[in-house]
Amino acid sequence: TGLEAAVTSKYIGDSYYGWYMENPKDMYMDYRSFDGIETSFSFDENNNIYVSISPLDEDYDFEKDFITGKTTITSEGYSLVKADKDTSDPNAKVMNIQAKDKYEFINIKRIVTDKYHIDVFGYFENDKTEIKDEGVRIMSTFKASYLSDDIYDLSNVEDGFRTFSAEDINLSFDVPEGYYMSSYEDSQNEFQFDSFNPDDLVSSLIVNVYSKSETDGAEKLAQNDYNHNKKLINESLVEFSEGVINKEYKSLSVPVYEYDYTLKSSAYGYYVRDSFFDLGEYVYNVTVKCKMSVGDYGAFADTIINSIDAEEIDAEKIGILLRNVPEATDNFNSKIGNATFVLPNNYYETVEGNTAMYLDPVSGTNILVQIVPSVTTMNQVKAAIKEVENSQKAIKEVTILSSTAERKIGSNKYYTFVMKQELEDGRLMYVHQYATLNNGSLYSISVACPELSYSEYYKKQFEDIIEKVTFK
Repeated sequence: TGLEAAVTSKYIGDSYYGWYMENPKDMYMDYRSFDGIETSFSFDENNNIYVSISPLDEDYDFEKDFITGKTTITSEGYSLVKADKDTSDPNAKVMNIQAKDKYEFINIKRIVTDKYHIDVFGYFENDKTEIKDEGVRIMSTFKASYLSDDIYDLSNVEDGFRTFSAEDINLSFDVPEGYYMSSYEDSQNEFQFDSFNPDDLVSSLIVNVYSKSETDGAEKLAQNDYNHNKKLINESLVEFSEGVINKEYKSLSVPVYEYDYTLKSSAYGYYVRDSFFDLGEYVYNVTVKCKMSVGDYGAFADTIINSIDAEEIDAEKIGILLRNVPEATDNFNSKIGNATFVLPNNYYETVEGNTAMYLDPVSGTNILVQIVPSVTTMNQVKAAIKEVENSQKAIKEVTILSSTAERKIGSNKYYTFVMKQELEDGRLMYVHQYATLNNGSLYSISVACPELSYSEYYKKQFEDIIEKVTFK
């Protein structure tokens, strides 16, 4: 997207993120992300200025970052030309690093505010001195604040929302201002936006569009989705609506089938509304997820869905849009050492030497298998797993739910214990540890399941996996 030729303002900037710089009238704006966190200006393909915005981590260290920045750029073969910093304003600390090689001159300016670090990168050809000097001069005018006069505002935020448009499928809707686009901008049917706040790993808006012929329509898809989530989500954490309801919205001329649920985990609580509607040859699925601390989360979801503007899609032009459901359709066998595991075929598999890792992308469950040689008796197995249990028990974030005990599972005898572990972000992970003996080696099997997926369905699934383990 080029900056309009008619823009004659002295400055350009972004009122939402709070930055401005002199209007680079000899450059064109060749890219601006929907969420405003990436903006690119170019003289030509080899002489560019990029503005990039990232949320500030709570443990960010400016001085350490300055040292790392210099070290990183020199390790890439560039010679330092300048390395300055200005910390006089604690709410807008600035570092400026310049470096070059035989062909390229790089100018990096990072401004650290109380919310973001705003990076301005300049890449220029060494032999184009006039362009390089002008680019560096333009970058020197960049400030982490905003002016009210003689400025062209690049921000697309209005009344707390940005309007996203997918013109090729005749769809637009409002996105909360604090969200960034996490899906591919060129996607035709899958659009996801997540909270930009590093303290909010929950809130998101997802809009998907599928061919009706491949989904049996909105009403059936809503019911199947409702049943699916009720089965897979940890029953002790979630409260679902009574079922799928038929609801009307002022923005849509067709009925909407939807359900919702609230979920309270150890780290946070959140609300989810899943809405489905048919329009022409396609089915639309809108998922609003937000922290319950947002207040009236029902009204929040209503606002987003009522912002949808959708017209029928030209099916001949767009064609079939499939819904990808990464669920198992069968089992597969995986061998490590003398052991054979029978696993659902949606698990990712990595086997290297005496270690195997299996990951289910749907539930987040991972299974780690390790073979420890030179173990000859089950008493040694018991002692080894008891030692593991005791070492875990000493960790503050770990709670042992069931101590080491002998169990016969399938055709094998195991020593096993169960624990839960609190992760850094407050979420819980449940771990079932199994150990058995075969042909002079201890086989350790660790099954780790996130709290949200620790349902009866998944607990039975990985018990079935252990039950089906065979040794040659």
